[in-house]
Amino acid sequence: MIKRYLSMALLITPALSLLAQQNELAVFIQEKKTENFIMYKSDNPLTADQLIRFYKNELGLSTQDELQLATKTVDQLDFTHYRYQQYSNGIEVYGAQYLVHEKLGTVRSSNGKPVGGIATAQAGISADQALQNALDFVGAKTYMWELSEEEQLLKRIKEDAHASYFPKSKLVYFDKYFTAIGSNYRLAYQFEIYAKSPLSKKDVFVDAMTGQILHAIDKIHTTEVTGSANTKYAGVQSIQTDSVASNSYRLREFARGGGIETYNMLQGTNYGAAVDFTDTDNIWNNVNIQQDEAATDAHWAAEMTYDYYMLKHGRNSFDNAGTKLLSYVHYDANYSNAFWDGVRMSYGDGDGTNYTALTSLDVGGHEITHGVTEYSANLVYQNESGALNESFSDIFGTAIEFYADPGNGDWFIGEDFDINGNGFRSMSDPNSVGDPDTYLGNNWEFTAVDNGGVHTNSSVQNYWFYLLSVGGSGTNDNNDSYNVTGIGMDSAAAIAYRNLTVYLTQSSEYWDARVGAIQAAEDLYGTCSNAVIETSKAWAAVGVGFPIEDNDLMLISIESPATACGLTNAENVTVKIRNNGCLVDLMTGDTIDVYYKVDANPVVMETITLASNFNAGDTLTYTFTTPADLSTIGMHTVSSWVSYHLDPQLVNDSISGLQIENKVQQNVDMAMLGVISPESGCHLSASESVTVAVQFLGCDSLPQGTNVGVAYQLNGGTIVSETIVLPNTLFAEDTLNYTFTGTANFSTNGLHTIDAWTAYGLDNMNTNDTLLGTIIKHPFPLFETDTVTFENNTAVLDTMILTDNIESSASVSNASAVGNYALRLTGGDPLNSGIIPDLDSNNFWGKNMEFAAFAKFCVDASSMSAVYMQFDLRQTLSMVYNFQFGQPVPEASSLRVTVNGTQVSNNYHPVTESSDPFTKRGIDLSAYAGTQFEVVFESRMGFSKAADPLALIGSEGDNAYIDNVLFTQTPVPVGQEELAVTELLEYYPNPTEGLLNFTFNAAQNENLAVAVYDVLGNLVQQTKKNIMNGVNRFQLDLTDQSKGVYFVKLQSAGLNKTVRVVKQ
Repeated sequence: MIKRYLSMALLITPALSLLAQQNELAVFIQEKKTENFIMYKSDNPLTADQLIRFYKNELGLSTQDELQLATKTVDQLDFTHYRYQQYSNGIEVYGAQYLVHEKLGTVRSSNGKPVGGIATAQAGISADQALQNALDFVGAKTYMWELSEEEQLLKRIKEDAHASYFPKSKLVYFDKYFTAIGSNYRLAYQFEIYAKSPLSKKDVFVDAMTGQILHAIDKIHTTEVTGSANTKYAGVQSIQTDSVASNSYRLREFARGGGIETYNMLQGTNYGAAVDFTDTDNIWNNVNIQQDEAATDAHWAAEMTYDYYMLKHGRNSFDNAGTKLLSYVHYDANYSNAFWDGVRMSYGDGDGTNYTALTSLDVGGHEITHGVTEYSANLVYQNESGALNESFSDIFGTAIEFYADPGNGDWFIGEDFDINGNGFRSMSDPNSVGDPDTYLGNNWEFTAVDNGGVHTNSSVQNYWFYLLSVGGSGTNDNNDSYNVTGIGMDSAAAIAYRNLTVYLTQSSEYWDARVGAIQAAEDLYGTCSNAVIETSKAWAAVGVGFPIEDNDLMLISIESPATACGLTNAENVTVKIRNNGCLVDLMTGDTIDVYYKVDANPVVMETITLASNFNAGDTLTYTFTTPADLSTIGMHTVSSWVSYHLDPQLVNDSISGLQIENKVQQNVDMAMLGVISPESGCHLSASESVTVAVQFLGCDSLPQGTNVGVAYQLNGGTIVSETIVLPNTLFAEDTLNYTFTGTANFSTNGLHTIDAWTAYGLDNMNTNDTLLGTIIKHPFPLFETDTVTFENNTAVLDTMILTDNIESSASVSNASAVGNYALRLTGGDPLNSGIIPDLDSNNFWGKNMEFAAFAKFCVDASSMSAVYMQFDLRQTLSMVYNFQFGQPVPEASSLRVTVNGTQVSNNYHPVTESSDPFTKRGIDLSAYAGTQFEVVFESRMGFSKAADPLALIGSEGDNAYIDNVLFTQTPVPVGQEELAVTELLEYYPNPTEGLLNFTFNAAQNENLAVAVYDVLGNLVQQTKKNIMNGVNRFQLDLTDQSKGVYFVKLQSAGLNKTVRVVKQ
């Protein structure tokens, strides 16, 4: 054992001049609370502008990257907050923001997730083509910009004659997981698409090279005269209204910000057709069967929400710019939801069975808070960031309820309009309604359902806020006991508001929320204040982090060694330790044991004997006297930990598994990563652009202007060589996409092979210079006389393109309708990978790309006057869903057919788990007669048979088997044509307690057969309906059926559709 005496005074490095330290940001840093949250020394001379201009590289960025100032705000504590947006080569990096917090002219802290190493790329498709792909993906019947009255209303709301809902394209670099790994980011077109029917508003991201849909993010977040209002839920309240005549008043006021206005949607969905609510005497006692009294609840809720934010937080409306608050009541018929769409609040009337009008005070505050979030942190509405988004709306909806109506304030969300009185969520006891109160604990939603559990996992921060406000004790799901003393709702809300508006970014997660909340409490109430301590204890209570306790030593970081070139056998190991307490100092002479371990080598232990007090809140940097041997080229694993005999918290004592790479010392290695384009496809031509990706793997950088040779050879032919003149400096692991100036001929059907390589003169590390054998397939087209039977494997593979994903597979299988082989599209192993599909019956094609498989065929119908597609189909469904959920989930085995990217078939699902026979399917594709087109079978499957947990008891997994694919001019047999996707078919409510409403289009007067089957395929109910040309509506009564899953089949000469419904 080695004992060392360490003077704390020697640990304080004097701040040197900026000019001398432009490559050593560390001189100004006090500590890193996390990798993404840096605290700076109080005496540092660094400004926000200097941090961004001089230390970009130390933040992980290169010369091609830029942090552009997006917003600058000054708060009530005299902090100035700068929110920077990252751009790479002038293109926005979506979700990559960096925040700098300055006081008295110097930086106090900074946080965010900059992304380094993004490859330079150019769009391979036009914005118009990308938009068309996005519209095909959304697949709505009507869009907002197609309705002139909606366009005119938006212009009035925005006070902008040019405002429009029509999607505008924006190029961004995008990664759906918002990682900090540059190679994960793709150049994409971003479109905001607002659909009227069915209702949706999404940011859709289209790969700018391939046209594929990368991801979609939901943007609809669900859930002056003084008058007297008899509100539906809050009794008699005073409201401000507009007097338009001596006996006519309307729900508009102008004293608060830009005004507050409330409109009547008349149970429609067209905002342009909304009208005023009016009253003759300004005593709004308009109780009626239409629930018109709910309008005053919405109006009063908007007024109280405005007042709360202004009086408690100094915020002028949701955007802090005084924008008008608009509420629309009576949205749609039997609509049991409320939502914020970025412009206004919309409130449904409920279904009358479970819910009445959703205009309660807490929900009004909740929805408007989505606007506050949009104009501050703008938390992405998925996974943990989406859960935080929902939670902040619950937090402030509740705070507004206690502020405006304290006598009726409670910790439930939506209890006023819930006929059973339970509400949607409980903030004081989330488990009571099936939500989690512990991070990753019981009831946590691990799947992609509900955008990754945004309405479920939000309850963890909800419970944190409840504990911080009123206190509580218990044991969480990690078996950790807690005892939190409440600091009051106003103080807790102040901390939450500052966290949301100052410290969080678009992609923040729960750990970021903990760090930001503690920092917000320090800003507001002081370091080691009671508010700070209880904030940390409340977060520990919900399983996020640890409480601030005396004698707690925290290993903050392993400062060195770090990944580098030419590491030696004598590398210093340096760690940083924090005294995480508040009141108790470690005294002179106290000892701390410190340890480290490299790979499988013996543990190194040393003891620090303090030469001076180690004060609460201070940090200590220690370098071991025994160096580490990292001389072997490759990856090394380094772990370190500390031990102090009075330490009450062991969870933060160690850092395990830090990966450090020793690279060969060189600055010349250029690698050929791959051929980016063209991709395999049906329409490859004689003049295709060839794009390759190269990567610099040197230790330092290659300067702008350096010449790097690249070449390719197609099908063993002429070598094409060109020189890249680097447009910017390349740093270690930077990538660059290069498009050759000429074009290549891929018009011949069959397989094309490309070899590509780099030729940088100084590069003597040649094993990664060349990439051989990239296959580009131009499939042989199918003609009228061709039937694909999948028997001849070589011939079959020449006629189609199979595409797998992480959790899917497309292959030729031995389960066939005729002969020995068929095409199989199947899933993967979600339990092993941790990637769980979102089984959303309303939107399975817009999600779960990891589970998508594709089989593409090229069809030449140029000589055909009509085209009909026919194939045999059999699908299976894993037994897992019935076992887990108590009912089958057919969406886990989904198939559709698209032509040139447009869906032309129904959505196919199995009726039974494994008993469905092969069935002939037919689709009329005559709209494509006379052309050449791409036909794609696209699937979303959960489990493969090999990964099915219930395979031993006969479960076959989720599969689609396709055989005997044929394209013909002869019409397929009557009854096999598919419903055109443009036709209307809606059914609601689903789940239902008995009555199910259907709305659909018919092309002619005819008879409709309606049959109801149970999950075993038994016919349990049937009826017939006379339908007319045009829109038809009818009601199906399932009251007499038992609870469970049923399949309703609608069949006529022009309609053949089966839908899944749930009877509650």
